[in-house]
This record gives sequence, C-alpha cells and structure tokens, in this order.
Amino acid sequence: MKTSKLDATCYTATTVLATASLIRRAASDPREPASVADIRTRKKILAVLGSYSLESLLSEPMTSEISIRGEVVRGCKAASTDTVVKQMPHFTRVIPEMTCCYPGTINLELERPLLVENPDVTTEYAWQGPGTAPERFYLHEIRMEFPVGSPRITAWIYVPHNSPHFSNRSLVEIISPKLEGIQYGYQCQIHIPKARVEDGQVVIRS
Repeated sequence: MKTSKLDATCYTATTVLATASLIRRAASDPREPASVADIRTRKKILAVLGSYSLESLLSEPMTSEISIRGEVVRGCKAASTDTVVKQMPHFTRVIPEMTCCYPGTINLELERPLLVENPDVTTEYAWQGPGTAPERFYLHEIRMEFPVGSPRITAWIYVPHNSPHFSNRSLVEIISPKLEGIQYGYQCQIHIPKARVEDGQVVIRS
C-alpha cells in the first residue's frame, strides 16, 4: 500500500480513524445521512491522506496510540496474594525491565473494551511448582497515569490465561511499579501504542 506523510500538527491519528469509520458507515449504508461537519472533516482528511485508497481505509484500520481511562476495582485477589510473587522471577527473566515492578496487579474496569490478541510477549510458566501444567501469559508494555494527569510511567498489561476474567474485555490487570495511594474507585489512564479500533473495541495486535 502506498503511504503519504500526514501533517501531524493538524490531524491526529484518532481523527483519521474516526474518518475511516465514517467512510465505512457510508459504504455500508449510502442512505445514512451525514452531518455537514462529518462531510467537511471527511474531505479534509482524505485530501491529506492523498495516496491512501478508499479500499485501504475500509480494510486496514490504522494503528496509533490509544488512551483508555479505567477505574480501580476488586479482582479475584489471587494476583494480590502470592500468585504474582511466584511468577515475577520468570517475568523478569523474559522482560528485565519488569524488575522495578510491584509483585501484584491493579485491576482496572475500562471505559471501552480491550482485546489483547497479539501482545509483545507470550510466555508459559509452571509457576505452581514442578510437575504442574504451565500457564500461558500475555505481557504488553504500555504507559500509565496515576493519578490521571500525572507523568506517565511504564507498566505492563498482564493476561493470565487461567484467570476467571480472561474473557472479560472490560477488565484488565496491570503490573506496574508500586503506586502510593491507589485505592478502589480511583481513576487511572493507560496509553497503548500501536493499537487500533475494530468493532467498537480497542485491539492490541503487535
């Protein structure tokens, strides 16, 4: 696919994604009315995209950094006892940068669903001891704000495949450095690089 250089000072990737969504919607139902603002935005973005074809916008969602706000909630408490303590030595061998992290997780109920399809790291580890079946884990590096508006820190999305929350796309577990003062009900914001929006959900596909 031919590419053209976007004027980042005028148009954000979020706006481009929104425009692609408008085009998809119009293509699926040409009778659906669009507002004057929609039409103007669509024309401006398409003028900048230049060499992007309509087909590419319809079939290839663009990736960009996507931010999602979430509320700290209670999880199943397994990861806050000794589970992650046992798993961390393996994680830090795979990702040495995780040595700065607290051996527990923060559970966030997200304002929009998140599908982790192809993370930075997929690993298996028999953390329950010799002779036990290994569990598969997804680990994906992100940036995080707590409280919202504070400087970003490096953190990791943690997806244990044996978790009862594995299929819940509105709940995500985060491993991060220790955050002083964090409590249930507080707001955090995570920033996911190279994510995309598909069917109303954020998708991580590295």
